[in-house]
Amino acid sequence: MPPSPPNRTKSTIFLTPPHRELITRSGKTVQKFFENLLNFYITYDVESWKEGRILRRQARYVLMRADASETICRALPDPHGIAKEMGESARLSLLSIWDIDSRKARNRRKVLRRMTRLGWGIFTTQRPNKIVVESPAIGDESFLRGYVGGMLCLQLKNLQATRDRMIFEIEKAPAK
Repeated sequence: MPPSPPNRTKSTIFLTPPHRELITRSGKTVQKFFENLLNFYITYDVESWKEGRILRRQARYVLMRADASETICRALPDPHGIAKEMGESARLSLLSIWDIDSRKARNRRKVLRRMTRLGWGIFTTQRPNKIVVESPAIGDESFLRGYVGGMLCLQLKNLQATRDRMIFEIEKAPAK
C-alpha cells in the first residue's frame, strides 16, 4: 500500500449547487480547487488583510474607490511625470523580482497582460504601434500614459481618451 501524502487529513465538505457549479466551471477537481484556494490564502496572507489593505513582500496593496484615485491624480502638479517615475520604478521591480525586462518588445504583451490581471484595465496591442486600454482603472489619461510609458520605456502619444477607452501610440521605441 503506497504511503499517504504527509500532513493530509481526509475531510467531508458539503457544497451548495452554485458552489459545485463554480468548481465544475473551473475545470478542476474539488481537491485541486481547494488546494489552489488554500495556496492563494497562504500566498496573499489573507488572514492579515485589514480594512482594505493587503501586505505582500515590500508592497502594500490598498483598495480604494476609482473616484478617490481620480482626485489624487488631479491634485498632482505633474501627473504624467510622477506616473512615469512610478512606472520606471515598477519596471525595475518587475525585472528584479520576475526577471521580466519590459524594455524588450517581446515582453511587452506579457507586461500588459500582467497589468490587466492587476486591474489597471484591459490592455491590448494593435499593429503597428498602438496600445489600447479598455475600462482603465485610472481615468486620468496623462497619469496612465506616463505610468505605462515609464513601465515600458516608451514615449507614448494620446490618440483617444474617454472614460472607457484610451489609445496610445508608441512614438519612440527603446534603443536596442
